[in-house]
Amino acid sequence: YQACEAQKRKPRRPRVLRRVCMLAATFVLASALAVGALAVPDLAEKLSMLSRQTLSYLRPVEKEKTASSIRAEVIAAMNDGDTVIVYVSLQDISGKGRLDDSVQSQGMMLEGLDTVSQDNVYQKDDGTVIMRIVGQSDKADLSGRKVTLKLDTLLSQNEYLPMQDTGYTVADIVAQNPNPVISGYLPSSCYSLYGDISGTLYNLLESGKIPALQPSGQMTADTVPWARVRSAGVVDGLLHILQEPDQEYWYNSAEYVLGDAAGNGYDTETAVVKYGELDKAQKNRWSDGMQWNEQLLELPSNVAYSDMHLYRNMNTYGVYIQDEWDVTFTLQQVTPAVRAACDKDMGTWRMESIAVSSIGVTITGTGQLSDNMDSPDVTVTMADGTTIQETDSWMSSMTAVDDEGNTSENNGRILHKYLFEEPIAQNQIRSVSVNGEVVWQAQ
Repeated sequence: YQACEAQKRKPRRPRVLRRVCMLAATFVLASALAVGALAVPDLAEKLSMLSRQTLSYLRPVEKEKTASSIRAEVIAAMNDGDTVIVYVSLQDISGKGRLDDSVQSQGMMLEGLDTVSQDNVYQKDDGTVIMRIVGQSDKADLSGRKVTLKLDTLLSQNEYLPMQDTGYTVADIVAQNPNPVISGYLPSSCYSLYGDISGTLYNLLESGKIPALQPSGQMTADTVPWARVRSAGVVDGLLHILQEPDQEYWYNSAEYVLGDAAGNGYDTETAVVKYGELDKAQKNRWSDGMQWNEQLLELPSNVAYSDMHLYRNMNTYGVYIQDEWDVTFTLQQVTPAVRAACDKDMGTWRMESIAVSSIGVTITGTGQLSDNMDSPDVTVTMADGTTIQETDSWMSSMTAVDDEGNTSENNGRILHKYLFEEPIAQNQIRSVSVNGEVVWQAQ
């Protein structure tokens, strides 16, 4: 759970990614389209990791932009009206081999679409990296629309090292800093909570009554140069660790957790509060611009301080390239999805229609999303009797928008998109059920 200043007046319901998995399988838009990538030998070579069936439905794009000796090319795309799948290649033409399959773009967006995410990343033998990017529109229709892919700041050569022993126990920290110096309270405007929003830590964060450490404590550590510990201590039953991040290395992180001597983490809640806004002149373009990062660790009950070992999860990137890559292209027309009206009570909102395509299921309705609402459970039954459950999907998402298509915190239009893990033949779909009730059936 995350909360920041822009959301705190009343957090609008963000798009909820109920299930996101990295899968090697790919989508196929199974509709009657013109000649696809399979018929273009150059594209078939560029996307050689994909199946022939997938290639047969992709629409060639082949537009590129080079910056900082990185060539970014939109190879091909496909869409079903409100969701677009784009394949992008990144090639390091400097010969330095800076890219690998952990590449990310901090400023990635598809201009003209409401949300964008990156899932599969493939690295070819020649070092070229292929990313699959998914964009969704709350307004539709994407057919024939001109969009611009923008990449800003590439990160690569990621290394994640979990449960690195710091050599400290909570007893050691208390011994070094038995009376931590307090400086006011932590703000409730911007924090991340790893726990239950109905739990004690969430209520404390919302109350704004958690003491803040003064950044000159007796217990300090410089073992992580880009996230130095300026103070640490136990206050009111919580272990506080105050870090001062280096803004130039905003992409690296050190997360502290508690565990036993064998390195098994305790099942306790943690949170991170960021505060102390820096002057704009000191900010890196993608850093959060906050001077302090105070981590809060709930102490496990009935465990001695000497048995609470402090571990560090390290997440770092060896390559950081700041530049801009933008490519504009036009999405092809697609065969419309099968649509049906329906009327189903979903609690705080009402389901009104459903659309089924080869790429997924789209549910629409009106009402309001609640903070603890789950996405509807969708089941697709095929002609041979097999079923596709939502737990088999690559991703599902929910959001609420107003009449202008803007995200709404009040009553609005509800959109739920369920994307299939694997391509399916639209004419083989026999029925779709939502929460156990059939809402669409082939005639």
